[in-house]
Order: sequence, then C-alpha cells, then structure tokens
Amino acid sequence: MIFALTICLGLGALVLRKVDTREAILLLAQAALIVILITILEQHARRE
Repeated sequence: MIFALTICLGLGALVLRKVDTREAILLLAQAALIVILITILEQHARRE
C-alpha cells in the first residue's frame, strides 16, 4: 500500500513542474485525497 501511495504522489510531483497554478492546486488536492483514502483504508483494516 505504501508503494502505491509513493508512486501516485511521485507521478503527480513530476507533472507539477510543467503545469500552471490552477492545475497545481488540482494535483495537490488529488494528492491530499489519495492520502486521506489510504488513511481511511488503514483505519478500517485495524478494526478487523
């Protein structure tokens, strides 16, 4: 799971160099949503 998170965020970081401000904000929001999703999945797995 950690490797998938690293790949997703790394690909977004590579694209950040070539985008304007609006697209950069969208990429940062996407990264935040990915981190939140992983956190929710990990919390759910701990309960079981």
